[in-house]
Amino acid sequence: MMSSSKTLLLAALMSVLLLHLCSKSEAASSFDCCLGYTEHAIHPRFLLGFTQQLASEACDINAVIQRIKKM
Repeated sequence: MMSSSKTLLLAALMSVLLLHLCSKSEAASSFDCCLGYTEHAIHPRFLLGFTQQLASEACDINAVIQRIKKM
C-alpha cells in the first residue's frame, strides 16, 4: 500500500514539473525582439513605458524597447 502512494506522489510531482517546464519554454518562445528603430525623438507624453532587451537573453542585440501611445 505504501509503495502505490509513493508512486502516485512521484507521478503527481513529475506532472507538475513537466507543466512548469512547458510553460517556461512557451513564455520564452513568445518573446518580442526589437525588429526596427526610429531616428526621431518621441515626446514623453506618448511614452507608456519601456523594456530593456539584452543580447544574452532571447534576442540577438541589446536594445531599449519603448511602448508608445498610438497617434
